[in-house]
Amino acid sequence: MDIIEEEVGRPINFHSYVSGVAGPDIAVMFAEEGVNGAHQDPQYNVLYRNINMVRSFVDAAVAKKIMAFADMVQIDGAHNANATAMKGYKVMPELMVQHALNCAYSKMVGMKPQNIALSTVPPTAPPAPCLRIDLPYAVALRQLFKEYKMRAQMNTKYMESCTREATVTHVLNLLISRLTRADIQSTITPDEGRNVPWHYNNIHAINTAKQALIGMDGLLEMVELKRMDI
Repeated sequence: MDIIEEEVGRPINFHSYVSGVAGPDIAVMFAEEGVNGAHQDPQYNVLYRNINMVRSFVDAAVAKKIMAFADMVQIDGAHNANATAMKGYKVMPELMVQHALNCAYSKMVGMKPQNIALSTVPPTAPPAPCLRIDLPYAVALRQLFKEYKMRAQMNTKYMESCTREATVTHVLNLLISRLTRADIQSTITPDEGRNVPWHYNNIHAINTAKQALIGMDGLLEMVELKRMDI
């Protein structure tokens, strides 16, 4: 990777998972290897992997402490609720709570707020009216969690159905990123839901994000969101 960084003339950032039961061990390895960021959320083990709650939170505290020492960006695991829910919009309250719990836990362990990132994903996808549902949710997230970074990920609904359909969904997701804010924009390959995503679809995902985000550059200089003061 050092050679590739020299070739392209910029640093290449990596992130991976430190949420499993081997979290502290992986955190040590990532710290030694200089990995830039990692998912760390004990609720992931409890909600989606049925792993012992006490073990999950103790392991998470150790892993978070190591990540804080290495100045590593932490990404939470709330986006997994979207992948497991039949109707994504129904998990919005759960996602808010999961974000809040992990952020509070990370701060208690000693992690800097600027190194804590919400893993936010627009919960719904067409044929649902995704912008009508997801945009207010995205705005609310950014108002409630102002001190933290936003790591925006594309939706993974209907991945197995059609790469074209997934790509359209991803462009709409990127529109939400442009209308709000995304400190880290993650891409998802259009065939990510299949067992072995093809590499050329990884390239398509990156190109889709680049083309859409550049194409929407300056959007907020021409349009603004309607906000209702409460």
